[in-house]
Amino acid sequence: TAYEGDDGIANEGYEVFVSNNYRGPWTSLGNGAGTQSFDIAAFGSTARYVRIIDDNNGSLTEPTPGFDLEAIEGASIPGVYLVLESYYTDDSVYGNNNGIFEPGETVHLIASLHNTGSQDAINVLGELSESDPYISVDSSSSSFGDIVAGTSESNSSNPFVISALPSTPQGYVATLTLAVSEDSGYVDTFYFDIKVGAGGEFLIWDNDPNQSSGPMIQTALEAVGFGGIYTTDLSPYYDELQYYLAVFVCCGMYSDNNVIEATSPDAAALVNYVNAGGRMYLEGGDVWYWDPPYNNGYDFRPLFGINADDDGDSDLATVQGQGGTFTTGMSFSYNGENNYVDHINPTGTGFLIFRNSSPSYNGGVANDAGSYRTVGLSWEFSGLTDGSPPSTKEALADSIMHFFGISVVHDEKIRETKIPVIYGLSQSFPNPCDKNAVIAYQIPLKGEVSLKVYDVSGRLVDVLVEGEVKPGYYPVRLDTKSYVSGVYFYRLAAGGKVFTRKLIVVR
Repeated sequence: TAYEGDDGIANEGYEVFVSNNYRGPWTSLGNGAGTQSFDIAAFGSTARYVRIIDDNNGSLTEPTPGFDLEAIEGASIPGVYLVLESYYTDDSVYGNNNGIFEPGETVHLIASLHNTGSQDAINVLGELSESDPYISVDSSSSSFGDIVAGTSESNSSNPFVISALPSTPQGYVATLTLAVSEDSGYVDTFYFDIKVGAGGEFLIWDNDPNQSSGPMIQTALEAVGFGGIYTTDLSPYYDELQYYLAVFVCCGMYSDNNVIEATSPDAAALVNYVNAGGRMYLEGGDVWYWDPPYNNGYDFRPLFGINADDDGDSDLATVQGQGGTFTTGMSFSYNGENNYVDHINPTGTGFLIFRNSSPSYNGGVANDAGSYRTVGLSWEFSGLTDGSPPSTKEALADSIMHFFGISVVHDEKIRETKIPVIYGLSQSFPNPCDKNAVIAYQIPLKGEVSLKVYDVSGRLVDVLVEGEVKPGYYPVRLDTKSYVSGVYFYRLAAGGKVFTRKLIVVR
């Protein structure tokens, strides 16, 4: 409930948003006038932050313009209502006590539950399970005791115990299931992710406002066997970049582009990562020629072995690989965003990897500086049109990783362990989402698979998979740009089993 203060003007207008992060994304709960209550069901069961935006319908010359917010009150839910508040792993007992759940290690898993309901939860029990080839639950039952309404309790006195196989890839993310119950008959199930090891084979920071390239780079990398993270916010990873074998950064093309400002913590984190021996890919139409001198952008050119000599035009047509490099034999028609394509040339230890055919100018430079390696492009990966091999986005992604010195292990014994042992469906990521989400499913046997999206009324919205599929793990890219804001459900039917998860789309 948002309470309006008394300034003599009643029922002033505003809009209410909620989020679990002060930086967003924000989900609108609707418009209000005066003191009014809102249901956060469209967002979830709880929200940590509330944002009030005035409707801008008053006059700046008034003595008290705008909605006068007096207070925000969060209402409790009748009865018992438990929320998975937090969770973490502790490797101080069985592991090496470095604070990281690593491959081959056994750890305690401690969870905290919060009772947002109006009734005390008595004798809360938890049962942990998994459906993952790399993770085992060694001690699955735990007690949270009594949880008084409005308070939280953890199972730190008798934590769950989980283990990761030694063959678990660094940065691997597993989904666990926690079923809870208490004496009044209340039951609920929570799904959450646990990362094994630190980092991963790649991290993609999609700094592009329209997020056109990042998801395609992720899809291509995963298709050739690499695993990693996609994010639109780099800040949570400042202290973790060192654990990723490669970092991919997308800044977009004018006018859908973002600047990495010279004095920003984003720039500092990336530069520190490269100077410490990292591998970094950076693409963008204005990153090289325009942003550094004219738009307060960080000057990545010396680090990438690049000299930029022209702001460019809208004339990118055919992108051609260069002989004697890892792009030998590649040629792509370009059909993406095409404004102010910077002309970039190699300098120092940099070398040319891509060139526009006509008009002729350079647009791709790789740099082997000895202690680190980089790849810089003045156009977008998403604009490439696949042709005959090696002229495919998957082949290019794989070639960049090989230039970075990163390869997929093709040991047959390791590959065999990656076949799932049971059917499963993961929570979409990110959730809530704006334009794109990734849904992953697994099947242990070849068979018919159906993966569909429905709205809250049960109307079919999207068919993602329909047909026979071989056993394995499958990430599916979901384009939600055409979806309206709200709650959706995606349903997997395979092997005579049905799984359903919730997806939230926000704008």
